[in-house]
Amino acid sequence: MFLVITASSTAGKIGSYLVLGLSCFAAYYFTLWYVPETKDHSVDECVSLVLATRHARVGSKQSGIELREKINAP
Repeated sequence: MFLVITASSTAGKIGSYLVLGLSCFAAYYFTLWYVPETKDHSVDECVSLVLATRHARVGSKQSGIELREKINAP
């Protein structure tokens, strides 16, 4: 489908690459703002960090630190 649109006209090429570029920028900013940094962390720390930020965004009144403590509790 992409090749058909880009082969048809100049407007099709501009529209196709505009959509592609905008989706790339949206993915970049989503990753920049919503994906936590995992450098120099163990797998367990990364999992608890992702779970804590996910629960914090859903509407929980608890902070990420409190949720991490609950997750890591035996």
